[in-house]
Amino acid sequence: MVKLTIGNLKKLIQIKCIFFCLPVNFYALLKLMGKTDTGKNRATLNKRITRLVANAVTIKQGRYTYIGGLIRFAAKDEETQEWVIELDEKLRPLFAADQFTQIEWGVRHALGGHQLAQWLHGFYASHAAPFPLKIETLHRLCGSEAGLMSDFAKKLRKALDAVAEACEANGEGFSYEIRGDLVYVEKKASGAQRRHLAKKAAKPRKPRG
Repeated sequence: MVKLTIGNLKKLIQIKCIFFCLPVNFYALLKLMGKTDTGKNRATLNKRITRLVANAVTIKQGRYTYIGGLIRFAAKDEETQEWVIELDEKLRPLFAADQFTQIEWGVRHALGGHQLAQWLHGFYASHAAPFPLKIETLHRLCGSEAGLMSDFAKKLRKALDAVAEACEANGEGFSYEIRGDLVYVEKKASGAQRRHLAKKAAKPRKPRG
């Protein structure tokens, strides 16, 4: 299944180096998403773009909250098969250097079809030094519909195994351990995250009392 999501749009924006209008053809879009250029994938991509134009989302990032569509409009030349995709200007603050986390695209694709594993990868990618979290906390944060916590715990372990395997295959450090009801994760921080941790450690601590 072809998915054109905010993650794909971020990558597309970086490739095109512009924000408002993105002229791009079918082949480039499908290649961007790791898909072959087939009639079936083109038809699915058409549907995805239509949904992104029609549907509204709510995105909260730091001090900013955006409510609207990910795509303002999209137009296609039926002869050249070139698309022009225009994003809403109000999305700009969400793409500031300190407002989003870049994830390893190879890992994301390797986890395709495994929603919980993809969520876990994205969630932990946004944390420079993850704190231990309770299984029930992860259950709540990811929006799982599992009724029994024991069932979710089994799914969680499988999903974490999938993330660890995908990360290892793509040279991205990730390991975990479950002790009791706590999940401990160790990962390699990105360059920006390492600078953030170094800055935080260098700040003088205020004396207590």
